[in-house]
Amino acid sequence: MPSNKLVHSTTEYKKAIRKLFPYGIYWDVQFDDPESDVSKWVEKQAEELHRFKNRFPFLIQEATPKTANTMIDDWERVLLGAIYTDLPLDLRRKLLLTKRRGHINLSVLEEVAGLYAAKIKRVYYPYRSAFFGHTRIGINRMCTPASFSVLFIKAEIENPASKAEFERTIRETLLANMIIYFFYD
Repeated sequence: MPSNKLVHSTTEYKKAIRKLFPYGIYWDVQFDDPESDVSKWVEKQAEELHRFKNRFPFLIQEATPKTANTMIDDWERVLLGAIYTDLPLDLRRKLLLTKRRGHINLSVLEEVAGLYAAKIKRVYYPYRSAFFGHTRIGINRMCTPASFSVLFIKAEIENPASKAEFERTIRETLLANMIIYFFYD
């Protein structure tokens, strides 16, 4: 787990919280008595702060699909639209990173195909991408542009019953603006 300079000891947090209180004899007496309400409150606040900040390294690790372990299901649900608990963790990460990067990675597609006893023979774009945008001469663009591309994937698969699941996994791996056609030998 990565180190975190934000995490300090409970004693250091108690000292920091103490500095937030006003100066004076009243407060000095309160802090000198470990059974006073103020001392107990500061103790509990310091423990809670320590517990809270102790989670930072874990949260930093889970903040990216590249290093996530516990939250990988949530990353898949958000980016891929489905959770693939049956796939190995490394492949799940590759799928997520490919989706975030937004380009086709043939090696990842081949790994996915291997899980369904399929082999990808060829991946290609038969047409140039279609680009749509609303503009007026001399005026800035009125809305965001959109592009669509058609992708052909030629494959062979041993078990025809797993075609639908294979195609769904590939579609969810690629970007939503791709219109994908599968051809089987």
